[in-house]
Amino acid sequence: IRLSLYMRVMMSKYILAVGCSFTDKNYKSHRKDVTVDWDFWQDHIGDWLDLPVKTIAESGGSNQWMHDAVIEEIINNGDNILV
Repeated sequence: IRLSLYMRVMMSKYILAVGCSFTDKNYKSHRKDVTVDWDFWQDHIGDWLDLPVKTIAESGGSNQWMHDAVIEEIINNGDNILV
């Protein structure tokens, strides 16, 4: 059965955000004058949908690494997440 996006959001316990440096809250810039003290994209989505966000990210992470992280999280917690 295909669920509407609204129903998927209502049934989800958290949002899964997987990505590279654009998602990595531990990102360190090579420039000393740049600090990472802003909200990332996943924070805005979490606020908008009123759901907590679980972030799995690594600066320089490959598409294969991100794919594997998503699959592993779905296997372990698939009924609870909104990817």
